[in-house]
Amino acid sequence: MSTMDWNDLRYFLALGRCESLTEASRQLRVSQSTVSRRIDALEHAVGKPLFHRRQTGYVLNEAGRTIFGEAEAIETGATAFQQRARSDLGAQSGPVTIAMPELLGVEFLLPRLNVFLAGHPGVTLDVMADVRPLRLARREADILVRLVRPDHGEYRMRRAAKLAVGLYASRGYVQDQLAPLVSEDLAAHRLIGWLPDFHYLIHAAWLMEKAPLQTFALRTSTMAAQFAAVKAGLGIAALPCAVGEVAGLVRVLTGEPPLIVDVWVVTADEAAPERVRKVTDCLTQILMDARAELDPFG
Repeated sequence: MSTMDWNDLRYFLALGRCESLTEASRQLRVSQSTVSRRIDALEHAVGKPLFHRRQTGYVLNEAGRTIFGEAEAIETGATAFQQRARSDLGAQSGPVTIAMPELLGVEFLLPRLNVFLAGHPGVTLDVMADVRPLRLARREADILVRLVRPDHGEYRMRRAAKLAVGLYASRGYVQDQLAPLVSEDLAAHRLIGWLPDFHYLIHAAWLMEKAPLQTFALRTSTMAAQFAAVKAGLGIAALPCAVGEVAGLVRVLTGEPPLIVDVWVVTADEAAPERVRKVTDCLTQILMDARAELDPFG
């Protein structure tokens, strides 16, 4: 008796089920001679014939019927193993959609994801950096990084950091004009704000409180546009301090405290795939490690 090749069981099961070399070879996508050769090899390994060879085809004999059920059990186990392996691979690989605040996401979070991507080549990050909040309930994203705590829904959420938001201008702007120290000084300056549809944003509302009667010199629908306008010297806008400081901008209104908001990392539930959990942990750790940068006044 020789050592059995487990691959021969595939040929044995196929031939046992269809009782035809022609049909078995078609199902297995091999030649009839290959099926015949593999059956001969299996019979040699077990030390006995497994089929009655007839003109009408191959029929399992008593020995063949005895091991046929065992072969099917092996096949079932192998299929289950393969499915579990594919499922585990799928849990670790694939797309993860992240919705994050526009400027904080682009200027602060994205540059810190290099190590994660290098260590997880099977993960694709679909990043939606926008000032408008998305909803997990609508499956618009797998992970939310938000500046406002969700007030309804059964989510997993963690307050990872606090974010300071201040009023910033370019160095050229403050050289040309006396930098405002308190809110009352803003009346003499060009302010960059939000279009009316975006007044619900926490930093937009904060700026409106600072200058309720102000006529804005420029209004936009994106924070990226405001950031570009400030760097170009067009005026003053509310920006995350972590972004404004790195860009070399000047914080004005230093006679008053900045706006401090919580940064939340939110996911839908505990049943999320492993890749989503890993990205969630990565984003949370990035924010926690950078607490001093995000809120230098804390």
